[in-house]
Amino acid sequence: WQLPPVASKTVAGAGEAVRAVLLSSDANWGAAAGADGNVRLFDAKTGEVRQTLPPHIAVPAGAVSSLAIDASANWLAAGSDDGVIRLWPVDANGAIAADAVPRRLQGHAGPIRSLAFHPTEPLIASAGEDGTVRMWRLAQPPATIAAGDAATSVTAAVASRLGEVTATAATINGRPTIVVRETATGRTLATLLGHDAEVISLALSDNQQRLASGSADKTVRVWNLADAKFPEIARLEGHAAAITAVAFNADATQVVSGGADNSLKQWNLADSTEIRSLAGHGGAIRCLAVRGTSLFSGSVDGTVRVWNLADGAAVRSINHGAAVNWLDVTSDGAMAASAGADKQLKLWTVATGAAIGTPGEHVGEIAHLAFRGDGQQVVSSAADGLRVWNVEGRLLEFHAADEKPSRMATFGADASLSIHGLTPNNELRRHEIRLALLLTGHDGAAVAVRFTPDGKSLVTAGADKTVRVWNAADGKPVSSIAGLTDAATSLAVSPDGLKLAVGCLDKQARLFTLANGQPVAAWEHPEAVHAVAFSSDGLRLTTSGGDGIVHVWDLATKRELERFAGHEGAVLAIAASSKAKTIVSGGADKTARIWSASALGVIEADVAEVTDLAFTPDGQSLFTVGSEPEVKRWDATGKLVGKLPGGKAVFHSVAVKPDGSEMAAADREGRVQVWSLADGKLLRTIEPAESKPASAEWTEAVAKATQAATSAPGTPDPAEVGAVAYSADGKRLVVSGAGQAIRIFDAAGRVLERLEAESPVGDVRFAVDGGRLFMASFDNNARARSLSLERRIEAHEGPVAALAVSPDGQYVLSGGTDKRMRLWSLAADAVNEQPVREFVGSTEAITSLAIARDGSRVIAATADGQVSVWPFVSPPAEGQPVDPAKPVESVLSIPHETVVHGVSVSADNLKLATTAEDGVTRVWELVSGRLLQRFVGHAKAALDVAFAPDNKTLVSVGADGQGRIETLATLRTVVSTNLVNEGESPVVSPITQFAYYTNASQAVTANAANRIQLWTVDNGQSVREFVGFEAGVTALAARADGTHLIAATADQKLSQWNLGNAELMTQFTVPGVVRSLRYSADNQRLLAAFDDGMLRVYNAADLVLLYELQSD
Repeated sequence: WQLPPVASKTVAGAGEAVRAVLLSSDANWGAAAGADGNVRLFDAKTGEVRQTLPPHIAVPAGAVSSLAIDASANWLAAGSDDGVIRLWPVDANGAIAADAVPRRLQGHAGPIRSLAFHPTEPLIASAGEDGTVRMWRLAQPPATIAAGDAATSVTAAVASRLGEVTATAATINGRPTIVVRETATGRTLATLLGHDAEVISLALSDNQQRLASGSADKTVRVWNLADAKFPEIARLEGHAAAITAVAFNADATQVVSGGADNSLKQWNLADSTEIRSLAGHGGAIRCLAVRGTSLFSGSVDGTVRVWNLADGAAVRSINHGAAVNWLDVTSDGAMAASAGADKQLKLWTVATGAAIGTPGEHVGEIAHLAFRGDGQQVVSSAADGLRVWNVEGRLLEFHAADEKPSRMATFGADASLSIHGLTPNNELRRHEIRLALLLTGHDGAAVAVRFTPDGKSLVTAGADKTVRVWNAADGKPVSSIAGLTDAATSLAVSPDGLKLAVGCLDKQARLFTLANGQPVAAWEHPEAVHAVAFSSDGLRLTTSGGDGIVHVWDLATKRELERFAGHEGAVLAIAASSKAKTIVSGGADKTARIWSASALGVIEADVAEVTDLAFTPDGQSLFTVGSEPEVKRWDATGKLVGKLPGGKAVFHSVAVKPDGSEMAAADREGRVQVWSLADGKLLRTIEPAESKPASAEWTEAVAKATQAATSAPGTPDPAEVGAVAYSADGKRLVVSGAGQAIRIFDAAGRVLERLEAESPVGDVRFAVDGGRLFMASFDNNARARSLSLERRIEAHEGPVAALAVSPDGQYVLSGGTDKRMRLWSLAADAVNEQPVREFVGSTEAITSLAIARDGSRVIAATADGQVSVWPFVSPPAEGQPVDPAKPVESVLSIPHETVVHGVSVSADNLKLATTAEDGVTRVWELVSGRLLQRFVGHAKAALDVAFAPDNKTLVSVGADGQGRIETLATLRTVVSTNLVNEGESPVVSPITQFAYYTNASQAVTANAANRIQLWTVDNGQSVREFVGFEAGVTALAARADGTHLIAATADQKLSQWNLGNAELMTQFTVPGVVRSLRYSADNQRLLAAFDDGMLRVYNAADLVLLYELQSD
């Protein structure tokens, strides 16, 4: 199938059933016509009607039953129920000029059922309900040979038997005038003057050297046309009335004249004497003809009489039945034709006078008729136009009169090609003979006609259940094709000329070999087949009929490719093109529809059934599975190029990986085999899922599905189904079988997930985003199931004990009992399953993991009680492998006495909480590893811990079943160090004294190494150090206003510094060792507690003792 499918389009405007459609060769435009008599041209891509033929050129006389366009797309032909073929010139854009007047081909005695243009010649064939098939020339309109005169009215006219010369009589400039012209050129040969009254009749001798004229002046005059002066050589007088008819005998030595006085006279031209009078007519003589020694006369009395010129004897009288206006006799004198006031043309056998038949009639009185030189056709003229008949009385063609009807008509010298007509105003015109061949042989209507592509043969089909092949050059029958059981309705010849398709009323569309008529295929339809059409590439046959469906058949396999439903009634006509895969159909529902074929071909892939198929991404290969335990591979043309053998069961489903690298097929037991498409090798086999005891619900669902399969033919047995499908990214494969399990595998064939189906699954597919699974179930439900697992990573040798995801979601950190910590990329294209970084240093199994919120550090707890911290070193550049020689080393280790179960980092990335087997939750500085605070309370092991976003609230859970919420009080530690020796690293020294000041924004400490330091509380940075004392610090105080610092030392001294610059301001000896110092709230006094039990109060400004207090 070609995707995406294109919706059908409707051609609007038809008022009645659409009986004929066509498509241009480039499929850009089309035409539709029907019972409303209109022809509509439309855009084949949009369905928009471009043009409806204007009323003055539209078909006014009945339904249009057929359409055709010539190979060069220059002519559009329409055949209608009035028996007329109309042809319009078409421009390159498929348009007809608004003022275009159609050419007419007319001759059928009833509706035209089919039209076909010759592939190379300017010919068109038509099939009609009159049982005839006709081949027509695309003749030019009538041509004027010699112009007439609007003031002239022809009173008599005659043409030589072969049409070389024409003579007319008229009154010109007030004088009766006879003009003799060369018919082919219209050149005037002679102008004859002499009659005293209107010339009523004319006759030419067979040798064209003499002209006889009869006039209202009661005389007959004979003119010598061989003399350049055209002298009058005889004047014959004797009639009592106007001379209405004249004729020469065979050797032009005698003239016969007939008059309005009902008399006939025979004259000798040698001496202008009357030989005899012939009596018998009861009315005026209208016409005469001489053949050999026989004289034929037609009269107003309605008879045609035959006379013997040798003795004047009457031979016989033939009753025409009405006044005889004209008659003619074949050259051999065997047949006569008469035409009269009854508008009818009648044919007679001269020997017996028996009527051969009455071919037909004109709309008005017939004014003239003439046999063709060979006597096989006769032309008649009347006010409605010219008609050509054969001697069997069948109308061959009709030339409708325009504003210039013919007064006289005769066959030209090229009798098979032209007719010469003379208009009442003396215009000489040439009408081309249009009918090239008349084929008869069908017993009943001829319903279809087609040329073979080489134009050498014509194929016709009839209501008589026959198909006939004719030689297109001479119309001789070549062969007849049998095998139809009812009337044919349509036929088509394949573009290569080898095949013939026929549609019939017996509901069959049949395919034959044209050369020998042998049947090839037959397609049964629900109703009668009305139309058949080959695609222009010959690969498909389109049919339509009473079922309202358009069917497309693949001729290679004889199978139905596609069908189009949309018509609300019989589809009467179709046209097809392969270039745009366009089909146009016309229906009894008054619509024409444009369809776009999507099916590209059909492959006979299995002897019984095809259960699934899959294309490779490039569309060049197709895989199918069916009733055999193998997978078949086909190329884009439908050729079998290989087979992949299966094994234990018949395959039911097949899928190709989106990147085209591999193909998977599932059999009906749920087993999956995966092959490499590069070399066809089997990559792996996934065995069926282990069966589990079925639930009652599952057993009931299977029973219902089995019953449905039994009662509905074509429904698969739920015990014999299996489906396989790849995810869009190719990383997962889903497999379903006859059991309840639906399994999802990764690219390596490892199970990712397992789902349980509610009912047997016939098919299963991934959603495009891979997040859901769609299942078609035997309980008539389609289900969607969300999937959780996206990827499986073989991360460790043994259990994975802990995981942590990086804050940016790009990586996952894993820790296992194999003592390893590995970092993995979560990128969608990370399919190699190699770690992007390893963190080393753990000596026991990993128990818990965490990554700082800012992504700067990795923390791991192990079974030996160690909590280690590593820097989060960026992974290598994309596409670069991990260097095992460059693992990441830990930068901090925090030992615990028992196993650590949980770790958590605060949101500000400064604190680390741990929980351990001893039930204690501990909080540490993340950078330094110094303990900030301990929380006890769990009666058993504390198993996990988490910081709240406020950085001070913790939640811990324990084996005692409790969850505890703790608030962290210690926010920061300050480390006081002592330089032991110059050049050595500093060591931590215990803080012995501590003091806050300035709203607790800064603090002062003293340590055991006799160092006093000022710190900023917020960041723990040392601001300055105070020196000038020697003994250990026993007490420490700072004024709240930040101006002074005082310290007591073990050598019974008090020292005071300027806090702003660490300048020693005062130092003096006191009565004992001071254990505590405090400034009063107003900073005016200093209180000192001594080890002798005395509290002494000093003036803070000058340290003068104010008073002493003795404790009890």
